[in-house]
Amino acid sequence: MRNRLPAGLVAFTHRLVAAPWAFGVAALGVTGASVFASYYVVFTGFRPYDDEGYILVMLREYARGGVLYDDVYSQYGPSYFQIVNPIFASLGLAFSHDNARLIVIALWAIASLACAIAVYRFTSNVPAAVACHLLVTVNLIPLRNEPLHPGVVLVLILSLLALLATFLDGSRRSLAFLLIGGMTALAVLIKINVGAFAVAALAFTLISELGPRSRTQTLLARIIAGVLILLPAALMFSRLNQQWARTYAILVSCAAAAVLLTLLRGASGALAPRHVAATIAGFGTVAVLSLGFTLLRGTTISGLLEGVLTGPVQHPARFAIPLGLSLQTLWWSVFGLGIAVVFAWTGRRAPAVHDVVVGPGRVAAGALVLWTSYSGGLKSTTLSVALPLVWTAVATATPGRTIGRRLLVLMAVFQSLHAYPIAGSQMSWATFLLIPVGATALADGVTWIQESRPHWIARIGASPAFPSVLVAGVLLSFGLSSFRTNFGPVRQAYEAAVPLDLPGATRVHVNSREASVYQRLVHDVSSRCDALITLPGFNSLHLFTGIEPPTRLNTTAWFTMLTQAQQNTIVRRLAGARGTVCAVRNATMIALVSRIARRTDLEDVPLAQYVRTQFVPVARIGHYEIMVRGGSIVPGSLASE
Repeated sequence: MRNRLPAGLVAFTHRLVAAPWAFGVAALGVTGASVFASYYVVFTGFRPYDDEGYILVMLREYARGGVLYDDVYSQYGPSYFQIVNPIFASLGLAFSHDNARLIVIALWAIASLACAIAVYRFTSNVPAAVACHLLVTVNLIPLRNEPLHPGVVLVLILSLLALLATFLDGSRRSLAFLLIGGMTALAVLIKINVGAFAVAALAFTLISELGPRSRTQTLLARIIAGVLILLPAALMFSRLNQQWARTYAILVSCAAAAVLLTLLRGASGALAPRHVAATIAGFGTVAVLSLGFTLLRGTTISGLLEGVLTGPVQHPARFAIPLGLSLQTLWWSVFGLGIAVVFAWTGRRAPAVHDVVVGPGRVAAGALVLWTSYSGGLKSTTLSVALPLVWTAVATATPGRTIGRRLLVLMAVFQSLHAYPIAGSQMSWATFLLIPVGATALADGVTWIQESRPHWIARIGASPAFPSVLVAGVLLSFGLSSFRTNFGPVRQAYEAAVPLDLPGATRVHVNSREASVYQRLVHDVSSRCDALITLPGFNSLHLFTGIEPPTRLNTTAWFTMLTQAQQNTIVRRLAGARGTVCAVRNATMIALVSRIARRTDLEDVPLAQYVRTQFVPVARIGHYEIMVRGGSIVPGSLASE
């Protein structure tokens, strides 16, 4: 006799797998646990490249009335300021490290929850949604690296787009498209590349699903598909002479080709012109309001073009951190595309074979996608292994539930390009949407097996609910194990560190040596200096010391980010400053910027040259060298360590 679980237990568990109240309870529990755990993650560590300080000073100067782009330097679009600044204003928060990190915890929790709700609405599968919730939370741990970076807001927007996609197969489709259009405009007006990837996914979805079908429309959809397949190569054109960029472009192009091939053969024609109109109306309304408000605040048209379009487009030529992809990635990419081609062929020529493999194929692919996300979001494995498989999530149309899934998969494919040209925390932002795609594919595959192949289950003498119960146990164990593995050590790390104990950063913990260096640096600069410039930009020092930056042209790697004219403006302001004018120089960070930018002339640009010729070193604290203009040395200088 075969061993079986009690029938009552199996039936109850099967009902529990789909129960809305069960999802609500689980989502509440995971959200609470993630907020608790993420506090220790977010408040442990301080990154010396200091994107955090750059962001905070930039937001503060904007809040003080600074004119964006013409006065306040930023490489990000206006919608970022229009979203984030009201949060500080409405809550009465100062622009400090502690407050920024608390906001990150909230946005992180909302984004993870939105992905979980999306999976539940797509699949009615509680374990798949909970596993997605846990794994997305884990994979967004890199949000701590650059607190309140625009990438945090974009992660939230993309998560909400995934959630809105679940309404595209219901009665509120027009409203959903209106909101999706508006949120896509926000993405475009925060980071144009991320917004453009969302536009690409949305445009193809609208055109390919628009009915009634015609030859002209089919031809247009195929042309657009061809253009989208070439998008990665076009984006990386300037670096295609480098192996990593070629491999990256081929990986995404193969994944895009597999998805687009699958979508073209299964388009439903369920959309009407009014849905296109709603999307355009939402996009246009938000874009006009955002850009109009920016112009009314004083930004010139030329400044707006530089901030929204020209500057971001030029950014890849200034910096690149290569994405570590092995040559095996090429073979796996081609293999994934080949399987998609074979699957499409069997759908026409061998439907019996096609129908047999679709369910198990989805389960296997979905499981592999989720497996790659176990250890978090800064791994190329997630991209190289998972991306070629995402087409399986839309391999077979689910009656009445197709359009939202298709948009989600397309977004996941094209957002994978977010790790170009900087494969830092962007790796996490580029891959987290693969998790709801994988969870949806796996849950859909299990449902297909239960509904279409019940005799498979009967052969092993199991209950019809056995697959869902088995998968529920595996998914929950896997998700909880990943959460515990990645978050388990963080509280101990936080408690083993010491408070940074600087103005606006009392919650932040770092190791004792770092705390000593930063505290001594702040004390020395505060007591010695009346004006301050940092090489490269260490804008947190302005916040810690209370010394205002000389202008509103503040960034991190200003050597390459600021034009000669902008640097000369800072030089003139420093030259006219009274009292003791200081420069704080970090040779280690300058060498890092030089390596990333692939330039050896960083200290020959106008501002660096001014510091080199007009300032003399008076103290060294850790990696930081304090310099004073004109050799004016204040008694009590600190000796080198």
